[in-house]
Amino acid sequence: MNEQPRFLLSRLLQRIDSPLGAKRIYYVLLVVCGLLVVVGALIPHHDAYGMGAIVARIPGFYGIYGFVMCALLVLVAKALRRILMRPENYYAPHAIDSEEIQKDGESST
Repeated sequence: MNEQPRFLLSRLLQRIDSPLGAKRIYYVLLVVCGLLVVVGALIPHHDAYGMGAIVARIPGFYGIYGFVMCALLVLVAKALRRILMRPENYYAPHAIDSEEIQKDGESST
């Protein structure tokens, strides 16, 4: 009884791993996103912050807003990484396994 789900799961994962499986996932996600845009246009949204007139005129506003904010989050994270990232040997002078200590004849094991 436990072997059957593993077998089905392995078959599913093998199909997903193939190039045809990746294309299928892409098209399924594309259709789901399209359906969500259509459903979002049909459902009335509540005006919680007084922006109802602006949001009502832009079809797919919440999807566009979410995509833009997600992209901005990635760009800000990349910028912060460049600002906050330390050099590779930043902790090396004080590290136990640094190259300078190992040169003195001590092994790392």
